[in-house]
Amino acid sequence: MMGATALGALAVPFLIGLVGDRAAFAVAGLSLPVAIALVGRALVNGDRLEAGRASELRLLRGVPMLAPLSGPVLERLANCIVRTEYPAGAAVVNEGDRGDRFYVVADGRLAVTVHGRDVRQLDPGDGFGEIALIRDVPRTATISAIGPVTLLAINRSQFLEALTGQPRSRTIATGLVDDRLAADVSLP
Repeated sequence: MMGATALGALAVPFLIGLVGDRAAFAVAGLSLPVAIALVGRALVNGDRLEAGRASELRLLRGVPMLAPLSGPVLERLANCIVRTEYPAGAAVVNEGDRGDRFYVVADGRLAVTVHGRDVRQLDPGDGFGEIALIRDVPRTATISAIGPVTLLAINRSQFLEALTGQPRSRTIATGLVDDRLAADVSLP
């Protein structure tokens, strides 16, 4: 922006000398529409998302703790996503392991077990793995694929960076962690 301002300041005296005062206003007024006509299509195409990236952004936006994040922050998270697939019966995370990723279910269903007991199921759009990342504790549950699943994985550093910059997301995530831990402790 500063460069464009400097360029304009240099060009105006030259333009006035070349075409006169009145014509310089007309040339300056027409320059923006002409510039948009020349590069507008490239700008619009450059801003268009591919279908896969758009669906990933929708999934991220659907996770309650990520929903308050701004568009640019969600886009940065989407750029960090690693799509992972697991066959039926595969353990995605194991209770007691170190947490290194947050996951969002893109497709399929997963079973959550704590101390060997079934606690709940996760469906497309659900997120998991935040407890180990936020609290810096070992995984509190084992998550296994019921059938084939596709997950969106976000590394610990990118996940925490996104949440720490947004107080509302951090509050929602902390509340979710507290609720899940309380539910897991109350198991018989």
